[in-house]
Amino acid sequence: MKYNFGDCRKKDKEKNKTVVLFDEDSKGKYKSKSKFRIINNKLITIYIVKIDHCLEFQGQKCDWLFIVEKNNTAYFIELKSKKRDDGVKQLANSVFQVKNLQNEYITEKFDSILSYLVLHNVPRNDTKTANLKKSFKKQYNSELRFVEPKNAVIEVS
Repeated sequence: MKYNFGDCRKKDKEKNKTVVLFDEDSKGKYKSKSKFRIINNKLITIYIVKIDHCLEFQGQKCDWLFIVEKNNTAYFIELKSKKRDDGVKQLANSVFQVKNLQNEYITEKFDSILSYLVLHNVPRNDTKTANLKKSFKKQYNSELRFVEPKNAVIEVS
């Protein structure tokens, strides 16, 4: 798999045990207290890409993308305190733009895509939320997950 994210890729290959992604503005300053942790105890090669304020494409953008090379899985991350609908739109457009092979960010499709929206008020698993997740999966081939900041952790393996 070839990834072409230029200067938006934070490090060539991230091999730290724990990586913390923060909500940053265009100058790299923290905008909110929201964060997302990646636990990488096995030191698997992952690529971390800053999407918002870095990748050039039209429309709203989520904050981060990280890719686990071993299983070709993409994780799109939006750090929000509120405004669920805005966060979903940012994730949707980012997934659409990055996986569009014509944009040349990737040379082949991801095997799996997961989209995480970090919110202080996670929506209940009601019919509306279930329909939103189902629609997102159908349209973008990505599982949509809502998580609270305290649970915004992924362990890669």
